[in-house]
Amino acid sequence: SGASIDAEILQTMAQRCERHGGDALEIARQNSFGFAHSLLASTPQSKHEKQPFSSDGETWIVGDVRIDARKELIALLEQAGQRAHDDLPDIELVLKAHAAWGESCVHHLLGDFSFAIWNEPTQTLFCARDHFGVKPFYYSSNATCFVFSNDLDAVRSHPNASDQLNDEAICDYFAFGYNLNEHSTSFQHVDRLPPGHFLVWTSGRGVVLKKYRNIDVSGRLEYKTSEEYAEHFLDLFSKAVGDRLRTDNVCFELSGGLDSTSVAATAADLNAGNAQFSGLGITTDGSALSPEDKEARYARLVAERSGLKHVTIEAGRAEDFYRFCETAQPYAWPFAATTKRFARTARSHGKVLLGGQFGDVLMQGSGSRLRDEFRERSLPAFAWERVQAVFEKRSLRALGLRTLAGRHRPNVPLPPIPEWIRQDALQRSRSEERWKELFYSKSRFPR
Repeated sequence: SGASIDAEILQTMAQRCERHGGDALEIARQNSFGFAHSLLASTPQSKHEKQPFSSDGETWIVGDVRIDARKELIALLEQAGQRAHDDLPDIELVLKAHAAWGESCVHHLLGDFSFAIWNEPTQTLFCARDHFGVKPFYYSSNATCFVFSNDLDAVRSHPNASDQLNDEAICDYFAFGYNLNEHSTSFQHVDRLPPGHFLVWTSGRGVVLKKYRNIDVSGRLEYKTSEEYAEHFLDLFSKAVGDRLRTDNVCFELSGGLDSTSVAATAADLNAGNAQFSGLGITTDGSALSPEDKEARYARLVAERSGLKHVTIEAGRAEDFYRFCETAQPYAWPFAATTKRFARTARSHGKVLLGGQFGDVLMQGSGSRLRDEFRERSLPAFAWERVQAVFEKRSLRALGLRTLAGRHRPNVPLPPIPEWIRQDALQRSRSEERWKELFYSKSRFPR
């Protein structure tokens, strides 16, 4: 900030964040900045973590950070002249990465994170959010003041933050269940840092926003057998799960489906020789509301096979769902009614909860595997694959010519918009048009 930091306001904001941690609440305040942090010690390294943190009294960092591939990052830091070792908390590794590479540090970080780094000599604030936006980052700013947090209510508790609702975001929520604009929130003048972005703020210049995420999916792996592909995937998947197992007490959102089952079974296998490991599978049981719901039974079988404890939580009623959604940043989610009970159950066992949400979304591509293959592969390789498919299926339809020639629309139908939403509100917000731009744009799904 260009002005001195109000200690009382900072304390109020800190208390809003306390629910996210609970292990320690620390505040650092100087004339030009104030940081507060509520610690959730979920790894061996975080038990010795102190935030806000500074190694020299000039550059300070605060954040919600979990870093993957720590060994690889530490090796790169050593090569860059930064002293690093495995006992360092994740937040200190991030600060060293920023010291080594500046803004480019985000290209060396894997994991879930949102953080801010204040440089006192240059009066510059650097903020970043992870590639997929797992960790939230909200902010409100003007030319002389920048307020931020991973908790929207904490930002709103600052006098500079507006209480005026964002009609566009509210209309999106009523129409689709969530805000389509990844930059905005339910409130005017309170913004979100989008996934895979960082920003730089300086007094007088304001915010400069940049996108750093650039995931290259053009390359291809060419193996001779299906077993080799499966082996490579299993190796990567095991490393991803293993990076998240830096604790002995782990909970799993266990549905009995493919995604969560794979996560839980892999975690159990990785800890097969660890006598201290304790896993708990938690399942939402909707059989009382919907007799065809068999998830609890399947999840129980998975837990037994994997040596996990298992509990079920009865699915909430519709009125519970709407009561839960009375939040600053609402999101319509089928399991919203049980989320609080789910979280309390998990917290009673440990501080790490793993799940398999959105695994299908990650794998589905454009919604047409054949079109994806046609765009990504060389023409001879694609043609040979189609010829093989014809012989395997004994049908010329396997060539896929009708699919390739037809007008392509992804398998994402426009949700039915409730009739009780006022038409003038829909027109002002352009919710339906923006939804189509997001899911049907030619740049997203080229022919």
